[in-house]
Amino acid sequence: TANHSLLTDLMRHYEKPDEHPMPGEIISELCPFLDATGISDARSKVYVTARPIPELCFILVANTLGQVDKVEFNPNLSCLVSRKDVCFDAAAFATGMITVLKQFHSDVTGLFFGHLTQYVRAGICDYDHVDPKVREQQVLPARMIQLTAMVEMLGDMGNSDLSDLGRWIPPQLLGDMTQTRSAVVSSPTSKKRDRK
Repeated sequence: TANHSLLTDLMRHYEKPDEHPMPGEIISELCPFLDATGISDARSKVYVTARPIPELCFILVANTLGQVDKVEFNPNLSCLVSRKDVCFDAAAFATGMITVLKQFHSDVTGLFFGHLTQYVRAGICDYDHVDPKVREQQVLPARMIQLTAMVEMLGDMGNSDLSDLGRWIPPQLLGDMTQTRSAVVSSPTSKKRDRK
């Protein structure tokens, strides 16, 4: 009942902050206990409140695009793994990125996913202009496959469901990328390329 009453007081405060004050010092006293028991979720916690930073979205998108070449999709593990010459953890990167995005308004997250997926769509549309020999070896551009897997991981870390990702990546493309990813990586031409 204490949990229910505290949540009720918090909801009343957020609905009408002028009429209902914040429920005292209990929040600051309760947080260390929740952290110690592992009940709190670090990815959904807001650590700071900041004014909107218009350039933040572009900085995060550029950072993500810079990191995507450090990973490759492994069909056996069905996840992104670090390339052999680089030490990079895609899951830790995604967790950090989502934690930063949670500190700002949800519009920033929407813009972030919108720009990344626009990059994926543009890269796939531009793939028609690539040398035909390259297209014989790869059904889809490897960078776009890696970036789509990164977007899916970021969406998963941010507790977005697939319908949210369907807003940013067309559902047909998202489904095709998920199914095609393992076909591209396990195709005979990619196996020949891996042996070289």
